[in-house]
Amino acid sequence: MLRTSVLTQPPSQGGDHGRALALSGAAAAPGDLVLRVLPAAKVLQPALWRSRCHRCFATTSAPLSRCGRCRLAHYCSRACQQADWTPHHRAECSRLVQLEALRLRDAQDLGWHDADLDQEAVLLAALAQKLQLVDETHSMLELQTILARFKNNNFSITDELLLEIGAGCYLRAAMANHSCEPNCAVTFSAKEQRVEFRAMRAIAAGEELTHSYVDIALPRRDRQQRLEQQYHFQCKCVRCSQPLTDPQSRDANLDSDIDGVPEAQWSDERVRAVERAKAQLNEAASFAGDTSVDALQVALNALQTELHAENTTILQAYSTLFSAEMERGGASGAIAFGEHMLAFYRRAYPANHPLVGLHLFTLGDLHMQRRDPRARRLLREAQQVVQITHGHEHPFVALLQERIAAC
Repeated sequence: MLRTSVLTQPPSQGGDHGRALALSGAAAAPGDLVLRVLPAAKVLQPALWRSRCHRCFATTSAPLSRCGRCRLAHYCSRACQQADWTPHHRAECSRLVQLEALRLRDAQDLGWHDADLDQEAVLLAALAQKLQLVDETHSMLELQTILARFKNNNFSITDELLLEIGAGCYLRAAMANHSCEPNCAVTFSAKEQRVEFRAMRAIAAGEELTHSYVDIALPRRDRQQRLEQQYHFQCKCVRCSQPLTDPQSRDANLDSDIDGVPEAQWSDERVRAVERAKAQLNEAASFAGDTSVDALQVALNALQTELHAENTTILQAYSTLFSAEMERGGASGAIAFGEHMLAFYRRAYPANHPLVGLHLFTLGDLHMQRRDPRARRLLREAQQVVQITHGHEHPFVALLQERIAAC
């Protein structure tokens, strides 16, 4: 658990659970590991069952071995398969249902809301009883409540590229509240899938530890809606409390039109024009090769006549063009759009955010392919960020060092 203590009356900013995690002991510097927790339960995404180990989630160049009983779970080694059998896979194997998260003894530690007792929880609770996955002494209402708690408190497990590969329940980490201006980056260790919180900035002793439950590059209104719908609270963090008219606000123009008017105040004409341009963008994304890039550029031009340069829809267009250029091998075009994305990331995300580090890595790699001297600067900055967000021992850091040495 490292350096954390539980606050029973947290600051009113990113949740209403009545608990929070605070930094105990001395202050933390950027990159310090402040929390590390093993999962109470975890599950690999079904789409990845054939390509990743069912226990440690690792990929391997060698073929994975398949469970001879269910023929669905795959393992990177005999050791992983044996270690997974008794505590996990034996219970699920014959039923092919991933409900290991129903560990009832510790679930009272998690927050939940009456609104979470939805139809999905009802159906899953009935399924758990039908397949005898839980003790018969637990009522349907108890099972539904447990499922609601896990739905609210699970973490999406991501790989080193921050791509989702599974889900896990981390009991102490679930006490950490949300902030749209978080002070911690969250990553997952290989093999054990421990969740790790590292300080993105200096954190004072006793200060609350926070991370983001949603993408904080979304416009404020979208973030608030998602947090309300899924987690049942209205965020009151520093960022959400800052006036949108403040030019220093990260949220100032994320949903503004070209005149700086927020989306909620757009005219009907503006709404229709933006919807037409978005439809153009979506259609262009389905094309291939040069046709796709040309059509996407036309859609971007249409959006730029309607939207503020910092609107997230403009970022979406740049991101789509960036991917299209990468796909067709257009390094110079990809770099141009990638630079626009980097400028957006620097404004929307706090310093030392993992997405900034990963994007710097990608841009540096593209410059390196073109033997551009700017590659070294970008890769060095990426390494500085990744050391903070992922830790000095992470394979990404070593890979970046190799790239820098090769420049």
